[in-house]
Formats: sequence, structure tokens, C-alpha cells
Amino acid sequence: MPRTKNASSLYKTMVQFIKQHELLHSKQKILLAVSGGVDSTVMLDAFSELKHEWNLKLGIAHVNHQLRGAESNADEKFVRSLAAKYECPIFVSRVPTKQRAREEGVSIQESARELRYAFFQKQRKAFGADAVATAHNADDNAETVLFNLCRGTGIAGLAGIPVRQKEGNIIRPLLFAERKEIEAYARGMRISFREDSSNRSEKYSRNFLRHTIFPALKRRINPAIAQTLQHTSEIMKLCSEYVNGEVEESLQQLFHERKGEVSLNVEQLRRKHSLLQLEIFRTLLERIYVEPSFERIAAVHSLIHAQKGTVVECGGGWVAERSASEIIFHKKNKRAAFGRKLTVPGTITVNGCSLTVKEKNTPPTHFEDDPQRAYVDAGTLKFPLTVRAWKNGDRFIPLGMNKEKKVSDFFIDQKIPLFRKRTIPIVTSGDAIVWIAGLRLDDRFKITPRTKNALLLTIHDGSTQRKFKDT
Repeated sequence: MPRTKNASSLYKTMVQFIKQHELLHSKQKILLAVSGGVDSTVMLDAFSELKHEWNLKLGIAHVNHQLRGAESNADEKFVRSLAAKYECPIFVSRVPTKQRAREEGVSIQESARELRYAFFQKQRKAFGADAVATAHNADDNAETVLFNLCRGTGIAGLAGIPVRQKEGNIIRPLLFAERKEIEAYARGMRISFREDSSNRSEKYSRNFLRHTIFPALKRRINPAIAQTLQHTSEIMKLCSEYVNGEVEESLQQLFHERKGEVSLNVEQLRRKHSLLQLEIFRTLLERIYVEPSFERIAAVHSLIHAQKGTVVECGGGWVAERSASEIIFHKKNKRAAFGRKLTVPGTITVNGCSLTVKEKNTPPTHFEDDPQRAYVDAGTLKFPLTVRAWKNGDRFIPLGMNKEKKVSDFFIDQKIPLFRKRTIPIVTSGDAIVWIAGLRLDDRFKITPRTKNALLLTIHDGSTQRKFKDT
């Protein structure tokens, strides 16, 4: 069918857009995400033309979310007919979206999106495609920018939908086109498509923006609001790229990752510009899969100048805590108190650490400077030995001292955050503390010239000293 003026214009602009952003090249294999709606159907038609010009190989991916019963099945049937018409292999997935949303405690829309993109990535690899093309357009992008502005997601949110999403090789070749241009193409080329009835329901925030807010903005404020927000998005994309580069460079200096937690050095963080600080926290929240709302970012940001021990709820089961020199992010759920017997010889595992005790018939005369190993005088011990967590009121005599010290004060001196105190294994003999594993031996149990038999205590893998050396 010969192309109308509108169809030719959109097609030519799409080709220029693809070249400008280097989205794909000739002789590549592309998987097209086709729902059956006007956007994806127009994209399929335009790519069928580009296929011959650029010698492309095309495939179609369709997800049936089973949310609208017979209507969803009719969409699938329609897309299968498109695959036959355009002579493309088709890959279809039927997913129980409502059930998954209930199980994971997320919205249906969020669950649908995750399931959809997971399928696209799986199928892209199976098909051997260089990229997955989705049919997001300029209106989608404008709505996203406005939606994110209302939610307070910062520069990254105002950048809108990326033209290329590196994770998973997602490309958006129609992101330049307004919805009215795409609909004009469909009319001109007499392209049939499916209407999703759920797109008319304003119970979804996106649809409320699309059907109520946007028309009002066009009438009362700016008839070209989609173009204006598109331009804003382009500027914010450039800002975001620059800031992201600075954030990544900063995280190289500030960021420490330990087993089950991440932290930022406060002193170095203070030297950064306030905007960069906020973006660092936004990035970090995203990395631990916490929605980076403005309120959460601001709350975590306040920890820079907070007192030691201040804790902020981050959401998603995470909290951020201010220590003497760091802001530490860790899971909220506390470890259960533990108490285990340690046989001689023997090994036990507590809180991800392995504690081992071995007999040494000949006491050592030289001691290596390794906090993960401790030699004790077996003759001073009462058996069996016990490994337990710290308790309020615990006291011991730190090696090299001659008077008792509260273990809680010792932890403060070692700059150990509050949440970690009950995770550190403590070896006891009777009521006396022998060794705060990986940190300090009690002076009463040290090796002396009178020692006849010794024990070697060792902590392995995730030891206390290795965990806390940066605090």
C-alpha cells in the first residue's frame, strides 16, 4: 500500500531518530514488543518497511496478562494474526498477573510491568535479538515526566523515559512522535488495532493524567504541553547523565559494601554539593530496591548532621543508621539472640561466622597480629565453653588492662553501631567473657609463662574484625 503524507513523514522521522540515537544498525535482529494497541501496531508496520531497507530480522513478543478475560485473549489472537501478516515469528507468554501482584504485595500495574519486561529479556536472549523495541511515544514520556514531578523523584524522574535502556537493550524508536501523529499514520495506512478498555478507567493514576489533567493543561495553560515536557525531558536527560557520572565517581570513594549492608563515609559525603548528596542517596536507595521518594531521600540526607545512633526508616524492610563516621543501610529485621556450646575441639556457625577451637599442647611463644585468632590458657577455663550474643551489663578485662570495662563502652570505643552489637559472637567460660570474637581477648585468659596447655580460637568468613575495619 502506498504511504500517505502523514505515514511517510512519521516513517522518515523515525529513521532519522534511530540514526541520531544509534538505536540499531543494518542486519540486526530486533524483537518488537506488540500489545495490539495503536502504538505498537504502527511500530510493527513501520519496522516492516525498515526491515527491507536495512536487512533486519524481526520477531514479535506479546504478553497476555489475563486481566480482561476474553478481551485479553482477543488481543493475543489479533497479534498472532499480525505476526502472520508481517511474516514474523511470534513469542507469547500468558502470565497470572493478579495472582503475582497479590503474592508480592505490589500493584497490578507494577506486577504487569515486571512480568512483561522479564519475558522480553528472556525471549530476547532466546531469539538472539540485539534489542527489544517498545512503542513508547512522546505523550507517554510527557505523562511520565509530569507523573514523576508529582511524586518528587528528582532529576532522574524528570528525565522521563530513556530512548535507550542499557539494561536489557531496550530501545524506544517512537519516543519522538506524539500520539496524534501515530493515530494519523494508522488512519492513513488503514491499520487495524485493538483498544484496551482498561485505558479508559481513571482508577489508574496514569489514565487520570491522560484523560483529565493533560486535556485541562492543554486548554488552560499550554496547547503544546506534550512538546514542552518533551523538551524538558531532553534537558533533564543531559543533566541526569552528567550528575550520574559524578555520582558514580563519588560512590567509588564513599561506598562500602559488607555482608548484608552498605554504608557511606560521612566526612567525605559532607564535602560534596547538596545536589550531589541527594542524588547519591537516591542511587543508593535504588540499589537496595527501595523506592527513592523525596521524603525518603530527605530523611536519609538528614543523617549527615544527625547524632550517632539516629535511625531512619527507608521502607522495603531497610533502615539507615548514623554511626560515628558512616551512614549504614541494613535490613530492619533483628537477628535472634543466640547461645551455643563450643566443644573442644570443634566448630560452630553463628550469624554467618564460623568459630573454631583447637588444642595446642605446646603453648605459643610468639603471637601473630591477627585479631581473627586468639590463644587462651586452657588451665584458666571452665568447660564447656559457650558462644552467645552481648547482653546489657556485660563486663570484661580487655587484654593489656587491669580493670573491668563495660562491653557496651568497648563497642563505643570501637565505633560499632548499635544494631551490630548483638550480632558479634562472644565466647564465655562460666560467667566470664573469654573473647569478643575478632575484637579483643580478656586479659585473665591470656597465655603466660605458667601456661601448660593452650587453645586456639579462630573466627572465619564474615568475621567481626573484617566487617568493622572501615567504621
